[in-house]
Amino acid sequence: MNRFIKLLQMLIGPPCGKHIILSIVFFAFFLWGNVYVQLPGLWFVIVGVILVLSIRIQFYYYFYHLTLPKKHILYAWCTLVVAVPLLLMSMFIYEILFGSEVNDVSRWKQRWPVNATVLPDHFRDPDIVPKGLHPISSRGTIESFYDFTTTIVFEGNPEVVKEFEKTVAESSAPGVVITPELFKEGTYKSVADSIFPKGDIQSTYDLLIEDYTKWNLFVWLLYGRQLAGGYYQLERVPTYGYTVYVLHRESGIDPYVIYFLFSPDRTRVVFYDFIVTH
Repeated sequence: MNRFIKLLQMLIGPPCGKHIILSIVFFAFFLWGNVYVQLPGLWFVIVGVILVLSIRIQFYYYFYHLTLPKKHILYAWCTLVVAVPLLLMSMFIYEILFGSEVNDVSRWKQRWPVNATVLPDHFRDPDIVPKGLHPISSRGTIESFYDFTTTIVFEGNPEVVKEFEKTVAESSAPGVVITPELFKEGTYKSVADSIFPKGDIQSTYDLLIEDYTKWNLFVWLLYGRQLAGGYYQLERVPTYGYTVYVLHRESGIDPYVIYFLFSPDRTRVVFYDFIVTH
């Protein structure tokens, strides 16, 4: 017990105990925040440097009775204070100008339209997706000041996919098989009462594939994630043969469109929405 108390006193005592406590608190706060928003990796690096330097000074102070200068720690704190607003601004500008292109399937539920009151209640719950369906790709794109699209690709065995298709079909327009003829001019007006407003369904959908050889440290330091076109290779998968269901369509100034596409072999489900307002 005495050893534990001495160790605790060594960690939180002078001369750098406050720095150690603050860096641990910041690190825990960043980890918590990273669950909801991908934070720049540079923040974690700076806090890690502060923690390592503080422990190093404590070690020399208690074991060798040497008092090392703390200016490097202060420099690191100043860097963190400057880096936080600058990187937040850069992230905001990047999202506005280029959109968000990520493949973080661990956060796919955050892309689910839980606040879309125009949808049936049960479809606003991300847990409606069976546990047997696993997300393999997730991409959100800001296409204009208002428009935002999301593409999430799930895979699973045919039995689970077919069961989920029944659930989708209960709350949607009749399913339509996508063919090349469907995209010909004038076809939209005659297929399932124009269920494809504005021609949002395309002949391909986006699938992001990881390429570990192109992991970029600089990109991670700035954005806390990798981007499409680098680490994530964008593959355009044809939709021909897929059966598409329009879950909901609202006309007027704020259209909200959600599609579910089921592959011919019923092993893949593609969630695609065209959103103006959530």
